[in-house]
Amino acid sequence: MSRSGIISDSNGNGPLMDGTRMSPVMTAVVLAVSVGCVGLIIFWHWLSGGLQVACNSLLGPVLHQHGCTAGVSKILTYSWAFALLPAVLLLERWRPADPTQPLFSPGLLVDGVWFLLFPLLGIWLPDAFERLLGTSFGPALAGIRLRALTTLPLALQFALVILVSDFLAWFGHYVRHKVPMLWEFHKIHHSQMQLNYFSTRRIHPLDLIAQSLVRFLPWTLLGLSVAIPGYLLWTIFLRLYEMFVHSNIRTNLGWARYIFVTPQGHRVHHSSQPEHFDKNFADFLSIWDFIFRTQCLDFNVCPVLGIADVHCPRGMASSGAGAVRIVMKELVYPLRGLHFGWPKQPATPSDPAKEVSEA
Repeated sequence: MSRSGIISDSNGNGPLMDGTRMSPVMTAVVLAVSVGCVGLIIFWHWLSGGLQVACNSLLGPVLHQHGCTAGVSKILTYSWAFALLPAVLLLERWRPADPTQPLFSPGLLVDGVWFLLFPLLGIWLPDAFERLLGTSFGPALAGIRLRALTTLPLALQFALVILVSDFLAWFGHYVRHKVPMLWEFHKIHHSQMQLNYFSTRRIHPLDLIAQSLVRFLPWTLLGLSVAIPGYLLWTIFLRLYEMFVHSNIRTNLGWARYIFVTPQGHRVHHSSQPEHFDKNFADFLSIWDFIFRTQCLDFNVCPVLGIADVHCPRGMASSGAGAVRIVMKELVYPLRGLHFGWPKQPATPSDPAKEVSEA
């Protein structure tokens, strides 16, 4: 990649993408999709009931009602994501963490494929796994469920779920870095060298199961009840916030960085530099990193991204077909490399332009 943010194809026939502007066609597409998603959000109350009924009728035997409810909520999440996309692109243009990264980068193209695959990989597989565990271990845990907590006011239960699930997210993230087998799947998320708005859904389905197992299953098995509409709204907000902190935006949110995860702080977590390994694990509340001393205190550093495994696909492609091929490779790669641990040594990221040409 040149310092201007322009990437040439493998034959040197000129730029594939320009980081300084969007083409009129791309601008029109983004605005059209965003306007459509705003309309979907406005009429969501009317549409959601029909979507739930349709999902139960067509996919009920596969997803069951819980899976359909999660799927319908994902549609609302995606609608908000695309409705907010123009604002994020403006912020990336106005205050980029990496000024050389194009708005529509090769990394975004691959992560966009992951984002579109997520409803299949991120709903059906974890839902089936959770139902299996619930059937297997739920009855055994019935006698030790936290009955006292279920008598608390719903607002207090809701706050408790947010606080403890955020700590479990920190803990699960820490474990997925420390256990070599789990890292083999989690490294797919870290192999991206161009963080962008859609990078948060760049997650291997087996890594997602490990994440869900630690973060959400305790509440399912222990029987803590919260108001479902409120919990769904919280998860939608959390997913959008995760997309924000993965964006190519240079900001630490001022004093709020001592409470909340920031784009600049999470960028350090994706760093390829050894001094940043095992730093900034938090998902939403940064307080856990301060408490457990895993917070990087250099709040202004903007490091090179990537991982040490030079054989892992980097998630860079210059065409839709190339992006699909990269995603297929990333789905298979951890299964082939389970016997390797992560070598915690300085990464040697390859040239992004070369990665693009290989796709």
